[in-house]
Amino acid sequence: MTITITELQDSREFSTTDGFKASRKFLAYDDEGIPASAEDIIDASGMPLVGDGHPDFVQLVADTYTATPSTSRAGVWEVVWNYVIPTGDIVDTGEEVIPLDMRATVKAFDMYRKNPNLPANINSPGISDDIGGTLVSISGKPVSLWIPTASIRITEEITAGSFNAAYLLNSTGKRNYRPFLGLNAGSVVFHGADLSRKSLYTYNIVYSFEWDPVFHLRQEPEMDQQGKPVRNLDDTDMEVYWRQPYPNTVDFGFVGGI
Repeated sequence: MTITITELQDSREFSTTDGFKASRKFLAYDDEGIPASAEDIIDASGMPLVGDGHPDFVQLVADTYTATPSTSRAGVWEVVWNYVIPTGDIVDTGEEVIPLDMRATVKAFDMYRKNPNLPANINSPGISDDIGGTLVSISGKPVSLWIPTASIRITEEITAGSFNAAYLLNSTGKRNYRPFLGLNAGSVVFHGADLSRKSLYTYNIVYSFEWDPVFHLRQEPEMDQQGKPVRNLDDTDMEVYWRQPYPNTVDFGFVGGI
Protein backbone atom coordinates (compact mmCIF):
# COMPACT_ATOMS: atom_id res chain seq x y z
CA MET A 1 0.00 0.00 0.00
CA THR A 2 1.39 3.40 -1.05
CA ILE A 3 -0.52 6.44 0.16
CA THR A 4 -0.34 9.62 -1.91
CA ILE A 5 -0.94 12.92 -0.12
CA THR A 6 -1.72 16.03 -2.19
CA GLU A 7 -2.45 19.46 -0.75
CA LEU A 8 -4.96 21.64 -2.56
CA GLN A 9 -2.92 24.84 -2.60
CA ASP A 10 -5.94 27.04 -3.30
CA SER A 11 -7.66 25.65 -0.21
CA ARG A 12 -5.43 27.49 2.27
CA GLU A 13 -7.55 29.82 4.37
CA PHE A 14 -6.64 32.33 7.07
CA SER A 15 -8.93 34.04 9.55
CA THR A 16 -8.59 36.55 12.37
CA THR A 17 -12.07 35.88 13.76
CA ASP A 18 -11.71 34.68 17.37
CA GLY A 19 -7.93 34.74 17.02
CA PHE A 20 -5.52 34.11 14.17
CA LYS A 21 -6.06 30.65 12.64
CA ALA A 22 -5.82 28.82 9.34
CA SER A 23 -6.74 25.61 7.54
CA ARG A 24 -5.31 23.41 4.79
CA LYS A 25 -7.05 20.70 2.74
CA PHE A 26 -5.47 17.49 1.48
CA LEU A 27 -6.54 14.66 -0.80
CA ALA A 28 -5.27 11.20 0.15
CA TYR A 29 -5.57 7.88 -1.65
CA ASP A 30 -3.77 4.61 -2.28
CA ASP A 31 -1.86 4.45 -5.59
CA GLU A 32 -2.88 0.85 -6.14
CA GLY A 33 -6.56 1.52 -5.57
CA ILE A 34 -6.60 -0.42 -2.29
CA PRO A 35 -9.17 1.06 0.13
CA ALA A 36 -7.29 2.97 2.82
CA SER A 37 -8.53 3.49 6.35
CA ALA A 38 -8.63 6.88 8.06
CA GLU A 39 -5.75 5.72 10.27
CA ASP A 40 -3.66 4.80 7.20
CA ILE A 41 -4.31 8.24 5.75
CA ILE A 42 -3.52 10.25 8.88
CA ASP A 43 -0.33 8.26 9.57
CA ALA A 44 0.93 8.50 5.97
CA SER A 45 4.14 10.34 5.16
CA GLY A 46 3.38 13.82 3.88
CA MET A 47 0.38 14.38 6.13
CA PRO A 48 0.87 17.08 8.80
CA LEU A 49 1.43 16.04 12.40
CA VAL A 50 -0.08 17.67 15.46
CA GLY A 51 2.22 20.55 16.42
CA ASP A 52 3.76 20.99 12.94
CA GLY A 53 4.20 24.61 11.89
CA HIS A 54 2.18 26.09 9.04
CA PRO A 55 4.32 26.56 5.87
CA ASP A 56 3.27 30.22 5.56
CA PHE A 57 3.10 31.24 9.25
CA VAL A 58 5.28 29.08 11.52
CA GLN A 59 3.64 30.59 14.61
CA LEU A 60 0.50 28.65 13.62
CA VAL A 61 0.63 24.94 14.45
CA ALA A 62 -1.47 21.97 13.37
CA ASP A 63 -4.13 21.33 16.02
CA THR A 64 -7.10 19.24 14.82
CA TYR A 65 -8.21 17.58 11.62
CA THR A 66 -11.38 16.27 9.92
CA ALA A 67 -11.11 13.27 7.57
CA THR A 68 -14.05 12.54 5.26
CA PRO A 69 -14.44 10.09 2.34
CA SER A 70 -14.77 12.11 -0.87
CA THR A 71 -18.27 12.16 -2.35
CA SER A 72 -16.93 12.82 -5.85
CA ARG A 73 -13.84 10.57 -5.99
CA ALA A 74 -14.06 6.88 -5.07
CA GLY A 75 -11.31 5.71 -2.72
CA VAL A 76 -10.19 9.27 -1.90
CA TRP A 77 -10.18 10.90 1.54
CA GLU A 78 -10.51 14.64 2.05
CA VAL A 79 -8.60 15.81 5.12
CA VAL A 80 -8.82 19.35 6.51
CA TRP A 81 -6.20 20.41 9.07
CA ASN A 82 -6.88 23.36 11.37
CA TYR A 83 -4.02 25.56 12.57
CA VAL A 84 -4.00 27.77 15.66
CA ILE A 85 -1.56 29.82 17.70
CA PRO A 86 -0.76 27.57 20.67
CA THR A 87 -1.74 28.83 24.10
CA GLY A 88 -0.55 25.72 25.91
CA ASP A 89 0.31 22.10 25.24
CA ILE A 90 -1.30 20.76 22.06
CA VAL A 91 -2.18 17.13 22.58
CA ASP A 92 -3.42 14.74 19.93
CA THR A 93 -6.61 13.40 21.54
CA GLY A 94 -6.53 9.69 22.17
CA GLU A 95 -2.73 9.54 22.00
CA GLU A 96 -0.35 9.06 24.92
CA VAL A 97 1.47 12.24 25.97
CA ILE A 98 5.19 11.69 25.42
CA PRO A 99 7.72 13.51 27.67
CA LEU A 100 9.68 16.22 25.84
CA ASP A 101 12.61 18.24 27.20
CA MET A 102 14.23 21.16 25.41
CA ARG A 103 17.16 23.35 26.43
CA ALA A 104 17.68 26.57 24.51
CA THR A 105 21.14 28.09 24.72
CA VAL A 106 23.93 29.62 22.62
CA LYS A 107 27.10 28.00 21.30
CA ALA A 108 30.31 29.42 19.90
CA PHE A 109 31.16 28.39 16.33
CA ASP A 110 34.24 29.13 14.27
CA MET A 111 33.30 31.60 11.55
CA TYR A 112 35.13 33.50 8.83
CA ARG A 113 32.19 35.72 7.82
CA LYS A 114 29.29 37.22 9.76
CA ASN A 115 25.83 37.79 8.28
CA PRO A 116 26.46 35.43 5.34
CA ASN A 117 23.84 34.40 2.77
CA LEU A 118 22.32 30.96 3.12
CA PRO A 119 22.70 28.75 0.02
CA ALA A 120 19.78 27.93 -2.25
CA ASN A 121 20.38 24.23 -1.57
CA ILE A 122 21.10 23.68 2.11
CA ASN A 123 21.57 19.92 1.58
CA SER A 124 24.33 20.37 -0.99
CA PRO A 125 25.75 23.92 -1.09
CA GLY A 126 27.74 24.94 -4.16
CA ILE A 127 31.28 23.69 -3.66
CA SER A 128 32.80 26.99 -4.84
CA ASP A 129 29.98 29.47 -4.13
CA ASP A 130 31.16 32.25 -1.83
CA ILE A 131 28.81 32.80 1.12
CA GLY A 132 28.95 36.61 1.15
CA GLY A 133 28.67 38.54 4.40
CA THR A 134 31.39 40.50 6.21
CA LEU A 135 34.87 39.13 6.81
CA VAL A 136 35.68 38.70 10.52
CA SER A 137 38.59 36.25 10.36
CA ILE A 138 42.00 37.42 11.54
CA SER A 139 45.06 36.51 9.47
CA GLY A 140 43.09 33.72 7.85
CA LYS A 141 41.99 32.25 11.18
CA PRO A 142 38.31 32.06 12.21
CA VAL A 143 36.82 33.83 15.21
CA SER A 144 34.24 32.36 17.57
CA LEU A 145 30.75 33.82 17.21
CA TRP A 146 27.69 32.88 19.23
CA ILE A 147 24.52 31.50 17.64
CA PRO A 148 21.35 30.20 19.35
CA THR A 149 20.87 26.45 19.50
CA ALA A 150 18.50 24.03 21.21
CA SER A 151 18.93 20.47 22.40
CA ILE A 152 15.78 18.35 22.42
CA ARG A 153 15.17 15.02 24.16
CA ILE A 154 12.00 13.00 23.69
CA THR A 155 11.24 9.93 25.79
CA GLU A 156 9.03 7.13 24.53
CA GLU A 157 8.02 3.76 25.95
CA ILE A 158 7.17 1.04 23.46
CA THR A 159 5.88 -2.51 23.79
CA ALA A 160 7.09 -5.09 21.30
CA GLY A 161 8.05 -8.74 21.09
CA SER A 162 11.48 -7.72 19.79
CA PHE A 163 13.19 -4.45 19.01
CA ASN A 164 14.47 -3.55 15.53
CA ALA A 165 17.14 -0.88 15.79
CA ALA A 166 17.57 -0.45 12.02
CA TYR A 167 15.33 2.62 11.77
CA LEU A 168 17.32 4.39 14.51
CA LEU A 169 20.66 3.59 12.90
CA ASN A 170 19.41 4.63 9.45
CA SER A 171 18.10 7.96 10.79
CA THR A 172 21.05 9.00 12.97
CA GLY A 173 22.97 11.97 11.63
CA LYS A 174 20.13 13.08 9.35
CA ARG A 175 18.03 16.26 9.40
CA ASN A 176 14.23 16.65 9.34
CA TYR A 177 12.87 16.74 5.81
CA ARG A 178 9.67 18.49 6.95
CA PRO A 179 8.84 20.80 9.90
CA PHE A 180 9.34 19.16 13.29
CA LEU A 181 7.94 20.61 16.54
CA GLY A 182 7.29 23.82 14.61
CA LEU A 183 10.96 24.10 13.58
CA ASN A 184 11.89 24.57 9.93
CA ALA A 185 12.57 21.59 7.69
CA GLY A 186 16.28 20.83 7.68
CA SER A 187 17.06 22.73 10.89
CA VAL A 188 16.94 19.75 13.29
CA VAL A 189 19.46 16.91 13.28
CA PHE A 190 18.85 13.53 14.93
CA HIS A 191 21.90 12.64 17.04
CA GLY A 192 20.70 9.20 18.08
CA ALA A 193 18.90 7.49 20.94
CA ASP A 194 19.45 5.76 24.26
CA LEU A 195 17.60 2.45 24.59
CA SER A 196 16.92 0.49 27.75
CA ARG A 197 14.84 -2.63 28.31
CA LYS A 198 12.40 -2.35 31.22
CA SER A 199 10.73 -5.73 30.98
CA LEU A 200 10.48 -8.65 28.57
CA TYR A 201 8.38 -6.69 26.07
CA THR A 202 8.84 -3.08 27.20
CA TYR A 203 11.54 -0.68 26.00
CA ASN A 204 12.35 2.89 26.97
CA ILE A 205 13.82 5.10 24.23
CA VAL A 206 15.25 8.60 24.64
CA TYR A 207 15.70 10.38 21.29
CA SER A 208 18.23 13.24 21.03
CA PHE A 209 17.95 16.12 18.54
CA GLU A 210 19.65 19.46 18.01
CA TRP A 211 18.41 22.62 16.28
CA ASP A 212 20.30 25.58 14.96
CA PRO A 213 19.12 28.48 12.77
CA VAL A 214 21.65 27.95 9.96
CA PHE A 215 20.56 24.36 9.21
CA HIS A 216 23.86 23.01 10.64
CA LEU A 217 25.85 24.56 7.79
CA ARG A 218 29.47 25.33 8.63
CA GLN A 219 31.93 27.76 7.05
CA GLU A 220 35.13 26.67 5.33
CA PRO A 221 37.67 28.92 3.55
CA GLU A 222 39.33 28.21 0.23
CA MET A 223 42.51 26.21 0.89
CA ASP A 224 45.82 26.08 -0.98
CA GLN A 225 47.79 22.90 -1.69
CA GLN A 226 49.38 23.11 1.75
CA GLY A 227 45.96 23.18 3.42
CA LYS A 228 46.20 26.85 4.39
CA PRO A 229 43.48 29.48 3.75
CA VAL A 230 43.94 31.48 0.56
CA ARG A 231 44.00 35.23 1.36
CA ASN A 232 44.45 38.27 -0.83
CA LEU A 233 47.67 40.26 -0.57
CA ASP A 234 46.49 42.82 1.96
CA ASP A 235 44.65 40.22 4.07
CA THR A 236 41.31 41.96 3.66
CA ASP A 237 39.33 39.17 2.04
CA MET A 238 39.20 35.45 1.27
CA GLU A 239 36.81 33.04 -0.37
CA VAL A 240 34.54 31.25 2.13
CA TYR A 241 32.17 28.39 1.33
CA TRP A 242 29.33 26.59 3.07
CA ARG A 243 29.74 22.91 3.95
CA GLN A 244 26.89 20.64 5.09
CA PRO A 245 28.07 17.88 7.47
CA TYR A 246 24.54 16.40 7.55
CA PRO A 247 23.50 16.32 3.87
CA ASN A 248 20.73 13.73 4.20
CA THR A 249 17.18 14.22 5.49
CA VAL A 250 14.58 11.83 6.88
CA ASP A 251 11.03 11.84 8.22
CA PHE A 252 11.11 12.00 12.03
CA GLY A 253 7.77 10.20 12.10
CA PHE A 254 9.47 7.32 13.92
CA VAL A 255 8.92 9.32 17.12
CA GLY A 256 5.41 8.37 18.16
CA GLY A 257 2.90 10.96 19.36
CA ILE A 258 4.91 14.02 18.25
